[in-house]
Amino acid sequence: MEKLVTVEEHLTFEDIFASVRKLDPARPTRTDPELAKFLGSYFESVQGWDQLLGKRLELMDAEGVDVQVVSHGHGSPGQLAHPAAVDMCKEVNDRLAKMISEVPDRFAGFATLPLVDPQAAVDELHRCVHELGFHGSLVLGRYQDIFLDHPRFRPLLKAHAELGVPLYIHPGPILDSVANAYYCGGDWPASVEYMLASSGFGWHAEAGVQVLRLIAAGVFDELPDLKILSGHWGETLPAYLERFDDQIGIAATYLERSFSQTYRDQVWITPSGILTPGQLNLALTQVGADHILWSEDIPYLKCKNIRSFLQEADLSEEDRNKIASSNAVSLLGLSLA
Repeated sequence: MEKLVTVEEHLTFEDIFASVRKLDPARPTRTDPELAKFLGSYFESVQGWDQLLGKRLELMDAEGVDVQVVSHGHGSPGQLAHPAAVDMCKEVNDRLAKMISEVPDRFAGFATLPLVDPQAAVDELHRCVHELGFHGSLVLGRYQDIFLDHPRFRPLLKAHAELGVPLYIHPGPILDSVANAYYCGGDWPASVEYMLASSGFGWHAEAGVQVLRLIAAGVFDELPDLKILSGHWGETLPAYLERFDDQIGIAATYLERSFSQTYRDQVWITPSGILTPGQLNLALTQVGADHILWSEDIPYLKCKNIRSFLQEADLSEEDRNKIASSNAVSLLGLSLA
């Protein structure tokens, strides 16, 4: 296998995260003692990953990862509903670009964009691509109660299409009203409630809905050059492509292509560290090797088999190399040393 590139890898600048917490009045406070203890333990394991050198690079070497494409993880100012988010996103991008410049053969970047101000987000995307050398952007869920298919975000989607860089739709916290309706009130601990509504399922279902809405709104027909990245094996959608055609398709007669064809044309998926043969085989069947990139989801997951799983998978060498690196090179415009 050739070089291995992973594209959903994160760092969190804790001082930026602290500012986001102060400026976000809607951020919930966890008063349940059991939940507070659980979250304290969980987030302790993901702290201290705000650098590219040191233990991150050591882990990459140990695992056989040649290049990481890095973006800001939890606590990102991108979804913050405050004007300060514009400057905070610039600060995140400038810091990340400086770090990448110190080891440019091992790291690349995705921009953090201030969705509070769509025009500022467009301007920042242009700056990140043209001046900082980034290869696209990553958003953490919807903005407030608005999804990316809303007309206010069309200029931002158009900018991605025109620049030829992908938009990575990453899960983010769901609305409290949704969490309360679907995942709360059962006979389980608060920690289970939290995980049901977040990284256990709820976040992923909503991230899949983001892509589904873009298709239903005709955004991909309007912007045929728009490229979307979707982690966690496509956030549940690949398993339902035919169902979308059979059911939604009979109503969405205004679309130029079927749901499944649009998805296969303009969405690329990654595993986000979920390394199971069944998921890989489903992805190969539904979207094909040309639309799969690799990812580990550092620091939330650390996979000792991130390279060996792909190396040992039942794939042709051509498909293995596509998934490992060449798809990332062509989609993101990476230059591998």
